Amino acid sequence: MKYDLIVRSVAEKDIWQVAWYYEQQVNGLGKEWIMCVDDAMSSIETNPNIFSKYYREYRRGLVRRFPYGIFYIVDENTVSVVRILDLRQSPNVLTESLK
Repeated sequence: MKYDLIVRSVAEKDIWQVAWYYEQQVNGLGKEWIMCVDDAMSSIETNPNIFSKYYREYRRGLVRRFPYGIFYIVDENTVSVVRILDLRQSPNVLTESLK
């Protein structure tokens, strides 16, 4: 079963800020970031329960090649991507970002 995927505006902003940062570091790396995020979101959309709960109702999928997590909530037929956060932050900062 494929779920409806909703990417909240804050998560969209997270994606583009990180893409811009990586593109400034190495030409083409921002595009690679976007492709890896798309791959991770496709996996989440297809099987959102594959990832365990991280904090309260939030689950966390991982972005291949980059130290980022995709935090999302699963409802009946919908997956809502809430934030995409750098996992090198302390767990307290991550959970505060999800409140």
